[in-house]
Amino acid sequence: APQQMHIDRAAQLPLYNLPFAAEITGPFDTSAAEAAFVDVLVRHRSLRTIYPDSPWGPRQVVVDDPARLQSVLGITAFDPRAVDEVLAAAFDVRGELPIRATLFEKAPGIHLVVCSVHHIAADGWSLRLLAQDFTVAYRARASGRAPGWPKMPLQYTDFSIWAAQRPGSPDLDFWSREFEGLAFDTAVETDRPRSSSWDVTGDRIDLQLAVDITDGLDRVARANETGRFTVLRAGLLVLLARATGTSDLVIGTPIAGRRDPELETIVGTFVNTVAIRSDIAAAATFEDVIAIAHASKVRALDHSDVPFETVAAHIDPGPHLGRHPLFQVALSLDVFTDSHFDIGATHVDITPRPLDIAKCDLHFHLVERRDAVGRTIGMDVGIVYPTALFDRGTVQSLGELYEQILRRMITGPGEPWSTAASILQLV
Repeated sequence: APQQMHIDRAAQLPLYNLPFAAEITGPFDTSAAEAAFVDVLVRHRSLRTIYPDSPWGPRQVVVDDPARLQSVLGITAFDPRAVDEVLAAAFDVRGELPIRATLFEKAPGIHLVVCSVHHIAADGWSLRLLAQDFTVAYRARASGRAPGWPKMPLQYTDFSIWAAQRPGSPDLDFWSREFEGLAFDTAVETDRPRSSSWDVTGDRIDLQLAVDITDGLDRVARANETGRFTVLRAGLLVLLARATGTSDLVIGTPIAGRRDPELETIVGTFVNTVAIRSDIAAAATFEDVIAIAHASKVRALDHSDVPFETVAAHIDPGPHLGRHPLFQVALSLDVFTDSHFDIGATHVDITPRPLDIAKCDLHFHLVERRDAVGRTIGMDVGIVYPTALFDRGTVQSLGELYEQILRRMITGPGEPWSTAASILQLV
């Protein structure tokens, strides 16, 4: 699929790892777990596809060898270093299956399943599907039967064929017009000079937005007939305008890419990154910034089927000299529902284990926390940054200032956004 074409199949760094872990407390049938894991691999063809070279370029080979599938889930005694190896070791999907997992016995009655999936085979949406299907398969295998789930109506290969045949030139024409005259190297001032090559070594600072902020963001969003994410992006535009001294800004945003409901049950990589340009020079108030952010988002999403790498190669081919193509700041929003559940007398606690890989100057990861019934109980803000460019204290200050801007937007959405200057003197 086009979403896979620009992925480095032999990356020496874990740039494409999607890692998570599940702690299991109580009675646990390891044989049933092994069988259930194979059931999930058989059900989702993308998890057992390798991508070897050929004279005509990469090709897809689906692995059906039962012995090879059964060997994916290893079982061993607990070792923290081995946990890190499962999560952070790079994949070479030219010959290696794009998923690895190990079941560790931490103590009697306590197990830890650690898993990493390569992005060529899955995206963040897919991880929820994997957890659901593994639970169904484990219940069945623990009862001595095969899972009785319905046949998959589509596989990722079906989407691949359709996506590869879709013409992309109209979208590229739009992006050429959209980014005309833009300086792609606009960035927040760094603590150290850039080198000519990019260093992905990163770190993360974490903040928490209380529920009163998320409720306030929702009120502002409803009043402006838009969504919470647009208000969050508008707040980041204000921060970046003051931090960079320019009003013409680009923020990169990952999108799910599953426009058709039939794609919602497929494990595969559908996600795309969209670079959204917003010029807030004409905005007088916070509400004006929100309106511009909304319009630019709608405009960009209407042309978001073409892969980001294709857009970048077309209008910002480089050389990039130690910067990210098109944008230097990214903003993403994920929803994390309480992933605690019981299988009989066994309790399962699933947690993401993100790797702090810096792919651009600043990536604001917003994670909306919900309880088991879906109520929002707060929001986490994690900012990943390259340690080669920024000190931790600088990024911590930016995060705190972002929170202050959001509060100012909530209490005075009709105020001039330039009043944010009074709280941004530290930038």
